[in-house]
Amino acid sequence: MSYIDFPYHFQQALLNSFWYPKNTILKTIDTYPNSLAKAESLLSEKEYGLFEDRSTEWEIPIRDLNSASVVDKSNIQSLEALHQWLGIRKQASASSSLPAVTGTKKDPKCRFICIYGMHSRSKLKLTRAMLGDILTFHQVMPAFLDFLYVFGQQSEPADLQFSGFREQVVLSDPPGDLIQPGLERSGLHYQICYNLRGATLVEENKRDITENVWSIRQAVFHHQFDVLSGNTLWITIKGGLEIQQRFKALTDRNARPQDKSFGTTEDCFRSSLSAHLMYCYWATEDWRWHIQWLERVVDKQD
Repeated sequence: MSYIDFPYHFQQALLNSFWYPKNTILKTIDTYPNSLAKAESLLSEKEYGLFEDRSTEWEIPIRDLNSASVVDKSNIQSLEALHQWLGIRKQASASSSLPAVTGTKKDPKCRFICIYGMHSRSKLKLTRAMLGDILTFHQVMPAFLDFLYVFGQQSEPADLQFSGFREQVVLSDPPGDLIQPGLERSGLHYQICYNLRGATLVEENKRDITENVWSIRQAVFHHQFDVLSGNTLWITIKGGLEIQQRFKALTDRNARPQDKSFGTTEDCFRSSLSAHLMYCYWATEDWRWHIQWLERVVDKQD
């Protein structure tokens, strides 16, 4: 087997992935050392409530699609399985006390990673080390963590009013350690991260509609797009597997070809827009009925 050589700083980032985001390679106005140290400290503070410590509960569904839209999928249940799936290989180095890190395979044309818990107020089904490897390997912007904190073990919903949209754009002069031909990464890319809320009827009382129970549920969507290769990454966070099932339907064998085409960069971009639209449809589909219910409850109380 031939291995992919990683740049030195990318190797160091992977060896220190547990301390994400302090190991981020791209330096921007919001990624100075003090800011990254503060972000890592906050992640450490929230670690216990966010991440699952029972190995029997670990599960990260991943779907990879190639240029022919063929799906390779797995439910990752260990750190070792995650390394194997991503193609991270660590071995002893003859010239250094630290292990050398190489790759075993290039990035797929489209990768979908589902991070989830049983519901939005339960622990996520992965460890901090797993999350650190995912975010470091894909060099996800540190602002992603802002969206993570609405999830995790809690008695009451946290940050229900939080809404955000973050972006990182590199269209010229990328850092050399982000240029990795072996992974088909040009270093020229954009990242966006945002959250959406959907309304869900949890319990219906046909005798008295004022007793109906609605839940406002959050989902987080992180997207990366390489503007030269067209390689696409999705990382979603939500309680339950609903978003993962919808992405599966969007890209399965019976889906529209234009929603799952990755033959050219243009095809990849078009398919990414279909995914964005699907997420928006998820968020909007029941708000009409929730607002109608609110109006009826108010009318009944007058």
